[in-house]
Amino acid sequence: MKGILSPVIEHIVQTTIRAIGEKERMDKAVGRHRKMLQHTSGNYRMSEVEFALADLLITRDGPGDWAEAGRLYDHVLETAIYGYLRGAALIGKAELAVRSLDNKKISEAITLGERALKILHEFVGPEDFFTLKSLLVVAELRLKRNEDKDIKEAIKLFQKAIDTKNANPYWKARALVNISELHRGTKGKEAKKFIGYCQQSVKLLIDRPDDYFVYKAYIVEGEIRFLLKKTVDRKKAMDLMSKVIYAKNSDIDLKVRAKLDKAEVMRREKGLKLCTEVIGMPNLDQYLYDKATALQAAIKVELKR
Repeated sequence: MKGILSPVIEHIVQTTIRAIGEKERMDKAVGRHRKMLQHTSGNYRMSEVEFALADLLITRDGPGDWAEAGRLYDHVLETAIYGYLRGAALIGKAELAVRSLDNKKISEAITLGERALKILHEFVGPEDFFTLKSLLVVAELRLKRNEDKDIKEAIKLFQKAIDTKNANPYWKARALVNISELHRGTKGKEAKKFIGYCQQSVKLLIDRPDDYFVYKAYIVEGEIRFLLKKTVDRKKAMDLMSKVIYAKNSDIDLKVRAKLDKAEVMRREKGLKLCTEVIGMPNLDQYLYDKATALQAAIKVELKR
């Protein structure tokens, strides 16, 4: 029936909600779903379990997990020719492109995501977990592609997720952080609005204090406050960056971003030290090394004056 979830899909929706930001539980969940596949018969029921396993692999994000998830989504799409499961699998497959550097693949993924959004909106409406996921994934892919009107369209999608009455807290929080990041240069009332968005996102994720987007919210709020240049805002921003830097479970890219943000506004010698720390860290994305090196050079020039 339209809009009615099967027990398996209902289970994976709830599991995914709980699992986001809790990677330590993923191994057991993945193992359970692998066993379920061994005892599942019937094409549609098997596709449901395959979809559930693919979504868990994306969340776990271990070596080879995304490639395996892609194969599972493809198999699901061979059997789920219409309906809710097809829409959910389409947005899962589209999500795989968020790490791609190939604009053609990103554009193809945006098309998949828009198809998923249309299907899911029809079958389960705008408030469904995977409908909202479609909004966020398409928006983030548009940001990554960054072609004509992509930023403008992404902002519309983020705002749509924010305005959805009964939006799942995770997707709403993620939309609040992302739209705030796009408005970091605002001042006055607008700056206060997006600072409030960041703080609201942290509250929405209160049950997942170590989630990636909690720490990203701290950073984005801090970056907005740094631009306001008031002493009280600068102190608050420094505290937020330190919270990310010294948090045990914050991602390395966010730690580096926080260090470089602090380096830009600290006394020159301390800023230089932070840049040196970043440059000495192994296995970072090249753009982070480049940013740290450029900032280090700029600070050295200032110290010579």
